[in-house]
Amino acid sequence: MRDFPASQAALARVNGPVAARFEAFWGALELANGFHELGDANEQAQRFASDAATRSERGRPARDIDQRFLAALAGRPA
Repeated sequence: MRDFPASQAALARVNGPVAARFEAFWGALELANGFHELGDANEQAQRFASDAATRSERGRPARDIDQRFLAALAGRPA
């Protein structure tokens, strides 16, 4: 399988409605699972914020945003 819905790829690059993600199966056995990593700190921060808003709307507990991860994506010290 490839070209997953964008909503199913939190850390992958997105192109329109699909994400650069794949899975390979042989029958019921999953052989591989991968994605083309998102390398844009601003886009990842927006995704984290969107997830936080959705969780809040649904009454789910808040999660801390991983600032060290965002700093690493931006190429700066945490």
